[in-house]
Amino acid sequence: MWIGTMQIKMFDGAIRTLVDVRYVPDLRKSLISLGTLEAVGYSYTGKGGFIRVKRGAIVVMKGERTDTLYRLIGTTIAGDAVVAAKSDEDTSALWHVRLGHMSERGLVELHRRGLLKGVKTCRLNFCETYVLGKQHKVKFMTSSRRSKDVLEYIHSDVWGPVPVPSLGGASYFVTFIDDYSRKVWIYLLKQKSEVFEKFKIWKTQVENQTGKGEVSEIRQRC
Repeated sequence: MWIGTMQIKMFDGAIRTLVDVRYVPDLRKSLISLGTLEAVGYSYTGKGGFIRVKRGAIVVMKGERTDTLYRLIGTTIAGDAVVAAKSDEDTSALWHVRLGHMSERGLVELHRRGLLKGVKTCRLNFCETYVLGKQHKVKFMTSSRRSKDVLEYIHSDVWGPVPVPSLGGASYFVTFIDDYSRKVWIYLLKQKSEVFEKFKIWKTQVENQTGKGEVSEIRQRC
């Protein structure tokens, strides 16, 4: 079982993020626990075959009853997501394989940014030995250039396909790493051809958030 986040486009078009989502490979349907929602401040009422979940006075979710379950009115979307990891001692080995035998340096960088939940640093030593024995060593984010400000120089990598797609059907992900701040953004992809669309979404987002103008240069390794 893995733990991560999921974005859902709701009945009203709003996009909301569920955190601490458990990913179970053999489970074909996504389930939302009403008890968990209630524990964090939500309330719900059911009537006439429909359920409404509220945060205060605002309805944030709606569902329609099918047999003994309520089917959420909305769709799961692939978006900005935190990389999830299996919560046991083999997390680094698991993600090394799932991320296409990513090098140890790549895993260390994701771990340093807090994107590999449950991974212990000492367990990452496994990966480099395995990679050196299986493929050519690829340096991660090596460059003689030193940025002087955010968005001046961006590193980007595309990983996949992973052996087990996400609940939303994503088999790839693309990362954008700011050379100056070392901040990492990760977007899930159903197909590798979606990279450019995700780049445009990311570019608009970070330029609006930072107010630093346009991205100056991007270096991509696919």
